[in-house]
Amino acid sequence: MRKLKKHGSAQNTSNVSDNAVAYHVSNYSNQNPHTLLRVIRDGISYEEFDKIKERSSLTLAEWANYLNLSERTLMRYAKNAENLDKSTSERVIEIAMLQERAMDVFGSLEVFNQWLNSPVRALGNAMPKEYLDSSIGIQILNEVMGRIEHGIPS
Repeated sequence: MRKLKKHGSAQNTSNVSDNAVAYHVSNYSNQNPHTLLRVIRDGISYEEFDKIKERSSLTLAEWANYLNLSERTLMRYAKNAENLDKSTSERVIEIAMLQERAMDVFGSLEVFNQWLNSPVRALGNAMPKEYLDSSIGIQILNEVMGRIEHGIPS
């Protein structure tokens, strides 16, 4: 059975209550989809978002843009130690899962972060980070990474 951490302690997913909050899932890609849905609905903590943000080369302003929020709103989440709302949590998790996949494809987050900031022929010479503002854009990046993973020029 997959395990999930809640405030630092391991807990079986079958025992997670419907109104539980502030999960810390270190590897979203390996989680049961039902668990991910519950995490998204409850909202991830700002602390969890901050960990994901720190793994990226994106500025707070870029994150705010991709999450369709203002920087001030993100700072309010931090100040009040609030969980992010559902749609924001979902986008953050999508980006975190993209980061996790990138570790397999590129071997390191550093190389992935460089790729995000470089023009890519398969994207019409756009930078991949320009695609992080929508689920479809993230899906496109996953497809391009799949081609890279299989040695197809992209």
